[in-house]
Amino acid sequence: MAGPGGRMMAGGAPTDRSMDFKGSSKRLLKRFGREKTSLWLMLGAVAVSVALSVAGPKILGRATDLIFAGVVGREMAEGTTKAQALEGLRENGSGSMADMLSGVDFTPGQGIDFGAVGNVLLLALAVYVGAGLLMLVATRLSIRVINRIVFQLREDLQTKLARLPLSYFDRAKRGEVLSRATNDIDNISQTLQQTMGQLINSLLTIVGVLIVMFWISPLLALVALVTIPLSVVVATQVGKRSQPQFVQQWRVTGTLNAHIEEMYTGHTLVKVFGRQEES
Repeated sequence: MAGPGGRMMAGGAPTDRSMDFKGSSKRLLKRFGREKTSLWLMLGAVAVSVALSVAGPKILGRATDLIFAGVVGREMAEGTTKAQALEGLRENGSGSMADMLSGVDFTPGQGIDFGAVGNVLLLALAVYVGAGLLMLVATRLSIRVINRIVFQLREDLQTKLARLPLSYFDRAKRGEVLSRATNDIDNISQTLQQTMGQLINSLLTIVGVLIVMFWISPLLALVALVTIPLSVVVATQVGKRSQPQFVQQWRVTGTLNAHIEEMYTGHTLVKVFGRQEES
């Protein structure tokens, strides 16, 4: 059975290392440096995919404009010009309507051009399909990179365990060691798979959407940006409060694994001495 040294390991060292976020991040980023080619390909695929996704609503907006122009043009008298139709609206007291329609490219007496609308919709479909395919390629590249990095982590861990002295295993709980070799690396793998592609995609999407927003309406873009500082503050506070809880969770998980492993491997010894209740 493990002695006090095992409890010290379960209660102290993992927490200290887990809280060293910067050091752990730097070591992990160094491993990504070995996958530069795949990372650049993934970044390029994500960038093009985001650009297409951001352009999609603009293309669909063109289809909406064509439909609206057709509806407006159908209501106007045929044979007149756009300027004459707008002037007639102003004379009838509909100046605000005339101002709004002045930015619409309509032809009086002409309805919806379904051919043009169809072409725009086909273009939008091609854009969204292309964005989806590129994102699929980026996801596959991301998974391959992460799997290789996790495989290297497991190999390095195996090499490290083989070099450790026997005194380490005498004072450390075997369940805690198993937890480090399985749960911790699995957590790294799951975290990277869930956040790596999404993080890059989200950052590029924010940049692309901001560019389009300021291009369309700088005032509305500024109004939308007002809520971002509040969101950042809330996310930061939640992160600070949740990180120690996650550390505690996996520290308890390691202790539980150690207890279960010792209980099963030492079952015969526990039964001989009649210590089933204490175990």
